[in-house]
Amino acid sequence: MSASFKTIVITGCSTGFGRVAALHLARHGWRVFAAVRKESDRESLSNEAAAHGLAGRLFPMLCDITHAAQVFYRLYGDVFRSLPVPAAARERA
Repeated sequence: MSASFKTIVITGCSTGFGRVAALHLARHGWRVFAAVRKESDRESLSNEAAAHGLAGRLFPMLCDITHAAQVFYRLYGDVFRSLPVPAAARERA
């Protein structure tokens, strides 16, 4: 499967390894949902992604992983709804 069909959720993307990993994978064709805890970090990562032409691949999102409801909401609301529907599922609908 090519990277263009792969999606990943990475936590800890405000700084350090999480941020570097998110940018690296987006550069290599992955669709990356990058979790940060502060709005300023979301905005900073969003700006960095746009500056590198990754705005359509890297999606910073506010999410504190210590709050289960937030994690569920973000995964269901942001990630799962954005995934492509397989052809077999469309045919059954």
